[in-house]
Amino acid sequence: MPARCPPVASTPVTFAGVWHAKPEWLTLSKAERLGILSGITARNTAHLARHAKIISFGLDQTSHAEQTTFFAVIDFTNRDAAQAYVEVLTSSRWFDLFDCAYAIGPHSTGFEVMTRHVAL
Repeated sequence: MPARCPPVASTPVTFAGVWHAKPEWLTLSKAERLGILSGITARNTAHLARHAKIISFGLDQTSHAEQTTFFAVIDFTNRDAAQAYVEVLTSSRWFDLFDCAYAIGPHSTGFEVMTRHVAL
């Protein structure tokens, strides 16, 4: 009987992103905006269903938010799945239309993260 390969370990990661509209987005008509968002949704729906758990999409309501700022927190099965999500955004002109910041990293504890702060 042939030896079986062990299953490939998959390290879950979290994607956390924040964004607000650039002037380029604001100059688009509502129909153009809807077309772009519909395209992104269509391309990502199956991928997210297979490889992600959406934790939250939302609108920043902190007092320091000077513009309408949105956020997303998504858990992915692994880094490749998170990167594929970012690639869909990139190919859809997302980063041309929105000022964005995002991070992708493995799940961790607050203690582990604070320990890394000390180690810097």
